[in-house]
Amino acid sequence: MSLPETIFDYEAHLAACGRGERQALRDLYVQESPRLLGVARRLVRDTALAEDIVHDAFLKIWACAAGFDPTRGSARGWMFSVTRHLALNYIRDN
Repeated sequence: MSLPETIFDYEAHLAACGRGERQALRDLYVQESPRLLGVARRLVRDTALAEDIVHDAFLKIWACAAGFDPTRGSARGWMFSVTRHLALNYIRDN
């Protein structure tokens, strides 16, 4: 079950991840993992692989959240970009 997008503050959740707040990452996962999985699945055309990519994307989101710059774009867009780049890297490397 995802939280309504109109009240979900992606930037605040990424900032909280940057401070090491695990609940913020859980909230981001609940909110966006189904859509990120859809993006990865469309690119790699394999559900199991797409699930691995989303897992890796959330690891990267957690690790790099402190470096997210909201002046360069939206937090949600950044998360999609992380996922997309991981999927495209897999396609390029295999």
